[in-house]
Amino acid sequence: MLAGGAAAFLLVYAILEGSGLFRVTPAGVRDIAISLPFLLGSLVLLAALLVNGWQRRRVGLSPGWFSIFAGALIVAGLWTSHLTRFSAEIPLSEGQKFSSLGQVYPAESLLVGPLTRQPQIVVALKKLSPTFATDRQRLTSLQGEVSFALAGGGPRRTVSVTDRFPTFIAGMRLQLRDFGYSPRYLLKDRSGRVLDSAWAALRLFPPGSEDSFRLITPHTFSLRYSPAPDSAGGKPFQLRIVRGKDLLFTGSVGLGGEVPFDNGFLAIAEVRNWTRLVVVRDWGEPLTWGGILLLAVSGATRWWLARKSASGKGSTKAS
Repeated sequence: MLAGGAAAFLLVYAILEGSGLFRVTPAGVRDIAISLPFLLGSLVLLAALLVNGWQRRRVGLSPGWFSIFAGALIVAGLWTSHLTRFSAEIPLSEGQKFSSLGQVYPAESLLVGPLTRQPQIVVALKKLSPTFATDRQRLTSLQGEVSFALAGGGPRRTVSVTDRFPTFIAGMRLQLRDFGYSPRYLLKDRSGRVLDSAWAALRLFPPGSEDSFRLITPHTFSLRYSPAPDSAGGKPFQLRIVRGKDLLFTGSVGLGGEVPFDNGFLAIAEVRNWTRLVVVRDWGEPLTWGGILLLAVSGATRWWLARKSASGKGSTKAS
C-alpha cells in the first residue's frame, strides 16, 4: 500500500513538474530526479520495497533483491547528485576565453550542490565547426576545439567537444549546446573614442532570426544577420535602434560601418560563431547509471527465469 502511494506520488509529481503547470518553464528529467520532493518520495518507495521484500524473503539472492539493490543504487546516486552536482553553461565566441578566477559562471544556468565547490577552470573556444542541412536553416551537428586547464595549475589540453556526445576531462564532462552568431560591437562617442566593446552572443540562427542587446545606454539594439556574402549588397546586418518607444535608426549595416544615434556611434567590427560550453561535475551519475544497468539485468533475468519456468511446466504437462 505504502509502495503504491509513493510510486503514485512520484509519477504525479514528475508529470506536474515536466508539464510546467506550476513553473515558469517545464523541468527536465534530471532536474526532477534530483529535486528534494522526488528524492524524499523515492526514499519512501525504497523503504516500502525493502520491507515488502523482507516479509517475502527467500534463501539466497533472488532477482527481486537485485532489483531492490539496483533501486538503492539509483536513489544513492540521485542523492549524491543533489548534494554534490555542479553544472554551468558558459557562452563562448570563437577565440574567447573564460577563467573562473577572474570571471563568474553565468547565474542563469549555474547549479551548485550544497556540499560542493565551483571548479576553478580556464577554457577557450579555439574553433567552432557547425554542419548545416542543405537549406542552411537547420543545424545537424556542432563540433568545437576547446582549450582546457585547471586554474590552480596543470597542463593545458585541447579537446574536441560536440553537441552529441560528452567529452570527459578532469572529472568533468563537457558538451556544446546552442549555436548562433556573435557580433563584436564598438560603442563610440561623437569624437570617435571607444566607450565599450564586447562580443554579443545573439540568437541569430537560422538566418532571418532577430535578437537584441542593451549596453550602458538606454537604447535597445536589434539585429538580424544574413551570412551570405552577397546579402544586401555587402551589408549583412539589419539593425534597429530604439530608445524607449522612439525609433532612431533602421536599415542595413556592413562590417565596420558606423551608425550615428543620439550622442554616439555604433559599429560592428566583426562577427564569429558562438555556442554554450556545458560543464558538469556530478559524482552521483556513475551510481545512478550503475543502478539502472543492474535494474535492466535484473529485469532480463526475471523474464528469462519466468520463461524457463513456464517452458518447464509445459514440458511436464505434455509428458
